Amino acid sequence: MVSLTGKASEMTRKNFFMLVMLSAFLLFVTASSAAFADDKTPIWTKLCASCHDGKTAPDAGELRGRYRTVDDFTAAVKAKGAPCMNIVKNDEKIIRKIAAEIGIRNGTK
Repeated sequence: MVSLTGKASEMTRKNFFMLVMLSAFLLFVTASSAAFADDKTPIWTKLCASCHDGKTAPDAGELRGRYRTVDDFTAAVKAKGAPCMNIVKNDEKIIRKIAAEIGIRNGTK
């Protein structure tokens, strides 16, 4: 059996460490992707409901009364949304999906 000493041994340890870290990272990414892909929780519930509880910010019922159409709701979120809403503020598709989830209808005023 050949024994590695000095720089060769140190390089082997570094390579092993990098392989372990890369494997852990790939496992984490794969597990995370699978977890989110199967998640059927509405966006409103995941991202909005904790603040839009009627005390901190208007709840779903109040928003339904305030905005008659998805277009009105989308425009308001994009124009007036607080900084904490930046995660959805610039994605019109998500805003429209949230509007539908809370019962705002698509249509004319």
